[in-house]
Amino acid sequence: MADPILIVDDAPINRKLTQRILTGAGYDVRIAEDAETALGLMPELQPRLVLTNVRLPGMDGLTLTRRIKEDPLMRETLVIALTGCTAEEDLKRALEAGCDDYVLKPIDTRTFPRLIEGHLARRAQEAVFAHSAAQFTPADLPVWAGDLCRDFLREGYLKCEEMLSLGSASPVDDLRRSAHLWGGLAAMLGYPEITVLSRRLEEMLRRPGAMPKAESSQTLEKLSTAFTQSRVPDSTADKRTRLPVWFIEELASKRIAVSGFDPREAARVTGLFQAAGAQVTAGAGEGCELAVVGVRTGQEACPASSIPVLLVGTTPGYLYPPALLGGGAMDFASAPWSGDELLARACRLLNQRHGADAAGIAPDTGKTPSVVIADDDPTTLTLLRTTLRNYGMDCRIAEEGEQALVLIRSAPPDVAILDVIMPNMDGFEVLAAVRNDRSLRQVRVMLLTAMQQEADIVRGFALGADDYVLKPFSPVEVVARLKRLVRSEP
Repeated sequence: MADPILIVDDAPINRKLTQRILTGAGYDVRIAEDAETALGLMPELQPRLVLTNVRLPGMDGLTLTRRIKEDPLMRETLVIALTGCTAEEDLKRALEAGCDDYVLKPIDTRTFPRLIEGHLARRAQEAVFAHSAAQFTPADLPVWAGDLCRDFLREGYLKCEEMLSLGSASPVDDLRRSAHLWGGLAAMLGYPEITVLSRRLEEMLRRPGAMPKAESSQTLEKLSTAFTQSRVPDSTADKRTRLPVWFIEELASKRIAVSGFDPREAARVTGLFQAAGAQVTAGAGEGCELAVVGVRTGQEACPASSIPVLLVGTTPGYLYPPALLGGGAMDFASAPWSGDELLARACRLLNQRHGADAAGIAPDTGKTPSVVIADDDPTTLTLLRTTLRNYGMDCRIAEEGEQALVLIRSAPPDVAILDVIMPNMDGFEVLAAVRNDRSLRQVRVMLLTAMQQEADIVRGFALGADDYVLKPFSPVEVVARLKRLVRSEP
């Protein structure tokens, strides 16, 4: 049976030409003179493909596309825009509206049928990918595969962001190889959305001629979002990756202002807090209790605020803003950040850990900060001790948990830096012992944990950690966070 195709065009000559070309190629073609008529035909016709002119009387082609993609019964329909405009920004708007591709007019009658055939074949192949992937999810993987999933999602996100930052200067061959690799790995690990988007991107980049910048960038942005929003299910991740109930209860009644993000990141941050039950507003947000602000490389200023501020890095590799060293209730999350991390830091700020109780915990301004560093890695110990001593801090070191606890109890430091994984007692056990000892309640605790181990972050905050730093870390970031903890400039 021929694939049904709907042509939407108000120009009779264009409709007739396109209809004859596709009918001659064996397709079942219907026509509509405007978008309203097309929407009326859609439920009965259920076309596999809609070819729509961008400029239509009344509802234009881009609005028609949005209506199609918003309808659960029609969103899988392919939509190709027919346009006589070659401006990159106009083509990008078509893709942002949901168009799967665009064709520049006048149509090349020799290649047009092959183009349509290629799109329909690709969509059929994507359906096969999605169906087969749906039969398998990361939950079916063995427990040891959790780290593979985490690494795959993180590295994919970083590569996408790198390529997006390069724009038109991004190497096509490098991106094509990455897309090919992502498609295969995502299929094996059970991420169908990443599989489909990766195959689509790879095909785009194999087309002869100039690279379709707007289309490939749009697909790359969708991939970046898919990498950040995909999760490692419970069967492959530590069960503690789920936020404690008190975290969710803390957020459920709060009003949160979100600003400084591009639309894609703003949607991600907003969705994250809304899923936790918070009320989210854009911009300054009158009456809000927390501000979540996106910052990027080179941004020095921090918005003045009478409420706690969570600064969120939007540029991978950007460690922390200078404003972090200032006073007030403020915290910072580096990119790429996880959803659990953002919610955990927000809860800490709302609990006023750096707010009203700061003066009671901070040492005297003129005092040399004292630090206990505990890590079983000699390189990490040496790096931290040398760096902190260069900044005028008094350091004592321990190579395992029990020794660290002895040092902390014998002469309570201002801050204890604890590696999560240590022999005898791990960092969590030392942290719990410190928090259960009333004589040590003034000691601030910073945890060191491996990159993207959200379970460690959440568990550490739940046990009473004041901050954490991810390995591999920047010594400068450690110093910046320590200065905020001790409220002292050595």
